Amino acid sequence: IESEPSAEYACEVYDILNLWLRSRPINLIITTDTYALRFALGAGRELFPQVPVVFSAAKVSDAELSNADRPVTGVRERVDVAGTLKLIAQLHPNSGRIIAIADSYTGHAQELAKLASRDAAVLPSGMHIEFVTAPSTEELIAQLRAVERGTPVLYLAFSDASGSRMSRDRVSRVCMAANGDPGCADGACTI
Repeated sequence: IESEPSAEYACEVYDILNLWLRSRPINLIITTDTYALRFALGAGRELFPQVPVVFSAAKVSDAELSNADRPVTGVRERVDVAGTLKLIAQLHPNSGRIIAIADSYTGHAQELAKLASRDAAVLPSGMHIEFVTAPSTEELIAQLRAVERGTPVLYLAFSDASGSRMSRDRVSRVCMAANGDPGCADGACTI
């Protein structure tokens, strides 16, 4: 369960797991996303009572974990926009700007854009963030082609107008399509 599921989808997953688990008991649950962990701790209480959970890349509160009816451990996802901006400034001290990719269609992207705007205060004098968004991948590529080589690019989140999300891998390919071989790495790259 990679994104927030609809109630219908969650019911389908529950029914499938309920059938499957009748003949295959499990002794450990491993999740790799917030919604999968929440499913395991919520609806999963009936499906796999008392089965321990190990999670990664989940955005959950202490309260959610302390209310679990089973052993739960894992690694939480934490967004550190300020730390990322400081690192970009350190690696690109002569750049006057950072291009940030964030769409205007999803709440997640807008939340990250607000964090970047707030955290821009950590940037040295003379360095600022410019946000880039587009209704399609093709238009995003066109905008990135106009960016001067050597400019750092920070990928926050991007979905096109149809709601199709873009992975970090895809962003790397978009950067490459825009300006040759920019050397992208883990959500930040330089054109």
